[in-house]
Amino acid sequence: MVDPPQVSLAWMSPEPDVYTNGPLLIRVEATGDTPERVELLVDGAPVAELPPPNELNFETSSIAEGSHVLTAQATRGTQVFTSPGRGITVDRTRPRMLTWSPASGANQVPVDAAIHATFSELLLRSTISERALFVSAPSSFVIPHITLSDDGTSLSMTPFALRILNTTVTVFVTSGVTDLAGNPVEPPQEMWNWHVPAYLLVGEPLFSGKLEESDISETSLRVDQDSHPVVAWTQDASAHVKRWDGERWEHLGNPLGAGANNLLWKSTLQMDVEGRPLLASLEYEGLKGQIQLRRWTGTTCETLGPPLTTTLTQGRIR
Repeated sequence: MVDPPQVSLAWMSPEPDVYTNGPLLIRVEATGDTPERVELLVDGAPVAELPPPNELNFETSSIAEGSHVLTAQATRGTQVFTSPGRGITVDRTRPRMLTWSPASGANQVPVDAAIHATFSELLLRSTISERALFVSAPSSFVIPHITLSDDGTSLSMTPFALRILNTTVTVFVTSGVTDLAGNPVEPPQEMWNWHVPAYLLVGEPLFSGKLEESDISETSLRVDQDSHPVVAWTQDASAHVKRWDGERWEHLGNPLGAGANNLLWKSTLQMDVEGRPLLASLEYEGLKGQIQLRRWTGTTCETLGPPLTTTLTQGRIR
């Protein structure tokens, strides 16, 4: 009695779950009995024969984009032997930039702003290097530090040095950046650039009530221990103190007045050794001027002692 033929098929190429946008080397090793014919199947349908040594440079342009399962099928007599499936993804579409920051055309961008871009598909990590993108500005060429997000769809760039002001900065994505199939990033339809001004606004303008009704007479500026600015101003017989928290201006307590019978005329700001704002106010009771000192405790402004007044009979504090 003759034993039935036995053929085993093992994948040599491609690697599992490979991405491709063009020809793909197919190579299968057959052991056991020599098959009469070996074919390549895509999603169960035969597409080509694998000539000895069971190898073929397969043109993936003949199949649709997307995920497919390859199998090899060997025939000997009436017997058919099939290899395990091997997944591939055919991708001929170039990745596109979906979002970018700073926004193109922005004109109030800090000089050290982080640069971000997201893409329509996964990027090949090995193509991300210091040469993948560059930041340019007049008379300067800046090599950024570039990182790819864990999900492979977002690039973040922090320039090593970009000490230029009042100029336009442009970011270029080079053709060396590709997706997993090797398709280079599609150039954006518009130039990605923004303006770095010499000065930046820190939040919104500071006033109380309606701008057209405000009467601001005195301002003073200090910096706290966290390098955040603190501003005090006198408006409509009241003193206001606000601190920048990194994102917005916050009031330190309520506006400070001089009381029912007094008039708060001017104020000035200082910081104590512990970084707490101190406010000195010039207040009038009739024609008599006095200085009142207050300190921010973290929750409220506390008055420090009685008002300071002149001891001269006809003295005036200005």
